[in-house]
Amino acid sequence: MLIYTLNAPIDDLVRAYPLREQALTAFEQAKLAHFHVEKRIFEYLGGRLAAKRLMQILFPRLAASDIEIQNLPSGQPKLYVQGKPQGSLSLSHSNGYAVAAFSADAGDFGVDLEKVEPRSNALLETFFTEHECQAIWAAPPEHRDLASTLVWSAKEAILKARGVGLGVDTRSINIALPHLSELARGRGTLMGFARDDGSVYRGIYHQSRGMVSTYCSTDLDLRLQQRRLDAAEDLDWFSPNIA
Repeated sequence: MLIYTLNAPIDDLVRAYPLREQALTAFEQAKLAHFHVEKRIFEYLGGRLAAKRLMQILFPRLAASDIEIQNLPSGQPKLYVQGKPQGSLSLSHSNGYAVAAFSADAGDFGVDLEKVEPRSNALLETFFTEHECQAIWAAPPEHRDLASTLVWSAKEAILKARGVGLGVDTRSINIALPHLSELARGRGTLMGFARDDGSVYRGIYHQSRGMVSTYCSTDLDLRLQQRRLDAAEDLDWFSPNIA
């Protein structure tokens, strides 16, 4: 599975689309009107604009209003381009940043973005498996915050891929942390396991700007193609379904 991803400050995304009525479809504007808390408005815009910017980088012929993000009953985002459903999409936001990830390949995946910060032992014992707690506590103190954040981020990414989100017990997913040398490098791969059905997930993670982004899928050939906010490449792999 090849995933295209864009990670950008939400402020930059909002500046890139100064006219909301041109950037958002009528459906998205109606959805936005239901939010009254500024933080929720900011996060909603961040996810949608990140997805639109990513698709416009991949396909410069598209207008922002050609791209619409709805939500399935599970809460998963669903991408429509000129009214047609397309590929798989996952969104996340944290600490003023938004990340959008898209794949035209068949199969589900999830992305999560988290600020690296301390997590109490009480939180770990409530939401993490015993194996995860032991692995985190065994890490050197200077890497412990990253280890706990990475486990949490991977859990969220996998639960998104499964279409359930945080509505289930987070301990239903067990994360195997990477080797300490890889963890210290701030980027690499990990594995996750669903305890109910035995599904195996591969994850790719990257630490930057005090945050960690994690991408997980059951496709063990998971690959990422990251895009800058100002990139301008026209990729043809998706174009047959776009007028």
